[in-house]
Amino acid sequence: MTGTISAVGAGGSIELKPGASATWSITNAHEFIGTVQLQRSTDLATWETIQSWIGTTGARLTETVGAGVLKNESSSHEYYRVACLVFDALSDNLTWVIALDLAGTVRGSISELITIGTGATTDSVANLLPANAIIEAVAIRVVAAIPTATTFTVGDPTTAARFATGVAVAVDTTTIGVLHRHPDAASAAAGPVQGSAAKVRITPNSTPGSAIGRVLVTVFYRQYSV
Repeated sequence: MTGTISAVGAGGSIELKPGASATWSITNAHEFIGTVQLQRSTDLATWETIQSWIGTTGARLTETVGAGVLKNESSSHEYYRVACLVFDALSDNLTWVIALDLAGTVRGSISELITIGTGATTDSVANLLPANAIIEAVAIRVVAAIPTATTFTVGDPTTAARFATGVAVAVDTTTIGVLHRHPDAASAAAGPVQGSAAKVRITPNSTPGSAIGRVLVTVFYRQYSV
């Protein structure tokens, strides 16, 4: 999504989620007297000036005045706006516009130590597979051996071996699950695209005799937002 904010009257703001990035540009095609500021806030009450531009008589700006990349590295949502201060338009249609491309990419990871139950399958408690994402890899480490079984697969409720298969149940076994990235993945469901949030499913080749097995699963992903 591309958002535009007219700076006249300092109208509106655009939100940037934690971890997201966006490109921005400010353009103007008319003379003006005053100051135009690109501002940031975390509470929509207090605004910090990131950059400012001063216009004077005869300073006709017809190209991009400012451009760059914004990245929200905090844990809170950030908001951006353009403010015009003490300006006097020398043209009837003075308009400053900030345009942010909010179709950003967030790279992240999420982990869970999964206790393997005595059923045929065990799902993670959390949705380790985020929606609207590309799953890059699934790191697997056996922390406590799974009894009875000799191997297990790692996938999701739709595709049991989506990420890894034949993983040994012995303690300290490690593997990186990337089967879903293989070009021979049997179907879209087995591939890297994650449309809806889902749990990770572990399927032992034999039903465990007791719930003492522990598997640490870490999902690495790229997530997109608009």
